Amino acid sequence: MVNQSSMDAIFKALADPTRRSIIERVSSGPLSVEVLSPYYQMSAPALSKHLRVLEEAKLIKRRKESRNVIVSLEPHSLKVLQAWVQKYTKFWNTNFDALDKLLSKK
Repeated sequence: MVNQSSMDAIFKALADPTRRSIIERVSSGPLSVEVLSPYYQMSAPALSKHLRVLEEAKLIKRRKESRNVIVSLEPHSLKVLQAWVQKYTKFWNTNFDALDKLLSKK
């Protein structure tokens, strides 16, 4: 079971379109910050702040390779999020199915 503060950090991180875009870009493989930065019209410290939020939510991992900082996806938190969404998807689908049955009887 994931604690509430972990879920809050994941949702906070994914609430921002820039951070979702970063997740999408690194989902196909690790990228250096140098490769990522041209996609975002912001200063290096601003991009670093976005990366820090993603890292704190355990959505990405940063590592140094000589002078480069490499960003890679950390899929565990996304799996946690997916499990949470699936739980509520099942709940709503069950309720919508019951509503459909009720409405089809009339």
